[in-house]
Amino acid sequence: MMSSVMSRTNSETIEDGIAAIKMCSDMVKGDINGIPATEVIAQLLQETRNPDKKDMQLLLIRTITDLLLNFNVPEGEPVRCAEDGQIEAIHRLVYTLGDIILIARTGYGKSIIFQALTLILTGKVVIQIIPLSKLGEEQRDIIASFPSTNPVLITDSVVKDKQFWAGLEQPGITNILVGPEQASHYRFLALMRKASFNQRIAFIGIDELHMVHQWRDFRTDYARLRDLRLVVPSSVPIFGCTATLTAKAQDFVLRSVGFRSEGTALGQLRIIRTSVDSKNIQMIIQCLRRGEMRGLEGRDGNLRCL
Repeated sequence: MMSSVMSRTNSETIEDGIAAIKMCSDMVKGDINGIPATEVIAQLLQETRNPDKKDMQLLLIRTITDLLLNFNVPEGEPVRCAEDGQIEAIHRLVYTLGDIILIARTGYGKSIIFQALTLILTGKVVIQIIPLSKLGEEQRDIIASFPSTNPVLITDSVVKDKQFWAGLEQPGITNILVGPEQASHYRFLALMRKASFNQRIAFIGIDELHMVHQWRDFRTDYARLRDLRLVVPSSVPIFGCTATLTAKAQDFVLRSVGFRSEGTALGQLRIIRTSVDSKNIQMIIQCLRRGEMRGLEGRDGNLRCL
């Protein structure tokens, strides 16, 4: 079946290919009728590049993202399904439609966007700006748990190591996690300028985007992130995600990072605002007598009384 899938490009055949991917329990390591799943995905991405195939694009992205969300999930756990905001963000980045900012609650699953692009766009490298090295270590380890990934974390301890920088130029690196200070280092900017490297960049992503504004006074390199936009091809999109972004912070962030102007044209910025309501958090106002917890017994989770 897949030989015909790979040789034809009509909508029916693309649907067959997506359905075959959906049946692949291990999308990364597995194969589909003798063809590596990653090769099938790469071909389907190419066949759906035409803007008039948007429905097929979204179906393909959702299928792949759902598989990734359920990768290594213990048996018996509920099946996880991708959120619409996740799908729209990944879709824009995969098909290089423009910059994107995703504002969504903690626990929404914003990190899956960094992980998904690594596996969908084989041969590409994702640049991820992280606020803290500890967070970078956690993200690196999560990405490394997926097969066929090779994430690298840049810290102060390696910025003077010439061999380290030379290694980053070699094919095979899938993710580079870097703080704003290291991203402003002349060695990193020199790497980003090299055509042999920057042609492989999938996108530049900024985790915890609100930190650009919140930490602007004592981590001034956050305000220099726009320098990255100046040294990479104009087609490279910028992605930012956060759980909170006020109007004042948004204006500062847009200028400091160098996001395109917001709009609907190809290449412009799209801002996705989802509900930040956390269903697992409740606010209860109740008069309590000393030593009494009437009506609150048996509630799951942590209880805080003021």
